[in-house]
Amino acid sequence: MILDTILEHKRGEVAAKERRVPRAALEQRARAARPPRNFAAALRKDGVSAIAEIKLKSPSKGVFREGFDPVAVARAYAANGARAISVLADREFFGGGPEIVEAVANDAGVDVPVMYKEFVVRPYQVIEARAAGADAVLLIARGVDAALLTELIALARSLGMEALVETFDAGEIERAVRAGARIIGVNNRDLSTFAVDLDRSRALRRLIPADVLTVSESGLKTAADVAAVAGMGFDGVLVGEALVSAPDPGAALRSLLGSAGPAPGVFGAFGGRFVAETLMRNLEELEQGFLRYKDDAEFNRALGDLLTNFVGRPTPLTPLLRLSESLGGARIYAKREDLAHTGAHKINNAVAQALLAVRLGKRRIVAETGAGQHGVALATASSLLGLDCTVYMGAVDAERQAMNVQRIRMLGADLRFVHAGSKTLKDASNEALRDWIANVDSTHYLLGSAVGPHPFPTMVRHFQTVIGAECRAQVLEREGRLPDAVVACIGGGSNAIGIFAPFIDEPSVDLIGVQAAGGGLASGLHAASLLAGKVGVLQGSKTYVLQNDDGQILETHSIAPGLDYPGVGPEHAHLRDTGRVRYVGVDDARAIEAFQALCRMEGILPALESSHAVAHAMELAPRLGRDAILVVNISGRGDKDLASAIEYMHKEGV
Repeated sequence: MILDTILEHKRGEVAAKERRVPRAALEQRARAARPPRNFAAALRKDGVSAIAEIKLKSPSKGVFREGFDPVAVARAYAANGARAISVLADREFFGGGPEIVEAVANDAGVDVPVMYKEFVVRPYQVIEARAAGADAVLLIARGVDAALLTELIALARSLGMEALVETFDAGEIERAVRAGARIIGVNNRDLSTFAVDLDRSRALRRLIPADVLTVSESGLKTAADVAAVAGMGFDGVLVGEALVSAPDPGAALRSLLGSAGPAPGVFGAFGGRFVAETLMRNLEELEQGFLRYKDDAEFNRALGDLLTNFVGRPTPLTPLLRLSESLGGARIYAKREDLAHTGAHKINNAVAQALLAVRLGKRRIVAETGAGQHGVALATASSLLGLDCTVYMGAVDAERQAMNVQRIRMLGADLRFVHAGSKTLKDASNEALRDWIANVDSTHYLLGSAVGPHPFPTMVRHFQTVIGAECRAQVLEREGRLPDAVVACIGGGSNAIGIFAPFIDEPSVDLIGVQAAGGGLASGLHAASLLAGKVGVLQGSKTYVLQNDDGQILETHSIAPGLDYPGVGPEHAHLRDTGRVRYVGVDDARAIEAFQALCRMEGILPALESSHAVAHAMELAPRLGRDAILVVNISGRGDKDLASAIEYMHKEGV
């Protein structure tokens, strides 16, 4: 095998180097090298990050081109979108050398991190990489044992570099994780046969922990290839042969990235599609159906008719005059999704997806519900369009939402209580997914929030953006300008992304998402994943998740069942990290105060979920001037919550 031949040669080569230049002398050069750039940060940037490779030849293809100028090519890469540059340091088989790494890393026209790509068999080579000015080093898991791999990763970090650990199978991924790898690559090329298979990236990506950065390596030749692996959830791609063999490597890179664009369903470092193979076909079918119909004139005419004549859109934008006056600050408006048919924003997405399911030939709908509003909307849409409907609901939520339980059943749905786990929304979601897997050919899984695997977050956002589009037009009509701030509650995040979406590209509009702080963040009894969570994978998507150090999902708490969820939509995770949306927490007590205030001062009975947003709006308004405009999204009405609210008030003596 060629790898064995290279490794054997490399051991002798490195031993000879160590005799010529002692390790101590090399360490002194490493300390004098320019400070390392942040290779990991380059991979974390929005979209898929390209690591463009410089190599002069390969054992299988020979010399790629005559007159190759590595520094000129590196400059072209940096100017055309490369987030990092990989330079082959092996001389015998790939025509490289440490001096080429050094020339590229120290060139003024190369302002991105540089990776030393070598067949590393001894710590000496890691020090050589830093001495050459490299910011990262490639380590091939197959080329070293577990103890040496751990040592090499630790040495790279001690020198300020990152280690990209290249793997080829599940066992090597496990070894890399145990060794402490923070960046793992999957090589699509079989080093025995040189055959390339991108399905290896698909199969192995799911085995890599969510907090580890990932790179798909080798065999990526087209924009479609790059988009495909980005859609699998990879943070970066390592591309070499397709670039160095092109007449203009910089233009080839620009074409590769420009054509591919951001991967569908990927929001910065979040999103993707982390599901069993049994679901991939159906998700791809759903994605194609959504892309086909979302811009279809006939579909949109039918949907528009339902939204107007069945749902009751547009919903009003109501000035909260007495509340605004009492607070002494901004003029507060309420976007009244509580006045939509069934009493919440959920009906927008339910009707749209049910109509899509009919177009796709599905006969049955299945989903979960927390507060019950999605379940009611789902049962309503299914009844309207003649679809069979099964709704899963956590037993705890069912007890809190007795009225919605009866509404769901009255509308003809098969309502099934879930007694597993915490008996709340997360557990109901798990059961709904199991049902879908078992009945995938006849059934559409109608996810109600902007969570889960692609295409659900994108699809739900699309169907809920009607909220923000109406709101934007209504504020402009009333005030002649955009609002200063928009506030919405967040569980999974569908009502929030729906109202935020038309304002995201308006920097003058402050966007604030409100999560459930429950009994207080310090108590641990909350559902504030964006404030206290860690990056992980939950129900098919990479996002912020409330989990312990072992990756086990924590139980959550909120008086509002629709916010009682340990994760959040991936687009919200991205908006948090970019800083475009500010996320805050509101505890149960403040939500109840806002619930009472809106009832008594404005004659509006808000859902407890919406009351969290109202509470923050009440805190924010006095800090804004009287000329400021503040919009709060009333995502649903509170009839369903009266029993819970009254019980809480009696218990707390409110």
